[in-house]
Amino acid sequence: MNHTNPQQLPTPRAINQHQPTPIRRPIVRAPIPETNADVAMIDVNGVASLSCMSHSWIWNAAAKGEMPKPVRLGARCTRWRLAEIRTWLAERAQTAEGGQA
Repeated sequence: MNHTNPQQLPTPRAINQHQPTPIRRPIVRAPIPETNADVAMIDVNGVASLSCMSHSWIWNAAAKGEMPKPVRLGARCTRWRLAEIRTWLAERAQTAEGGQA
């Protein structure tokens, strides 16, 4: 094949057509029963979902001490206590309502 002719070169679009885009499905978990809320542990996705904050904001706030500290359960496993996150969110809501936010 002579690559000097630009009409014979494959275009990037033609190359990518053979590689399907993977479909990312959200992880759906069962809700935590209220009877277990005081001992339940949630991951950063759960904290992000409850607080409507991004993952990076959560990690930065935890590092600065602006939110409850996470619990390290392993080398690559970090969780927050659901009861502490709920209390923290309630305190933030009261502060915002008081005009001190």
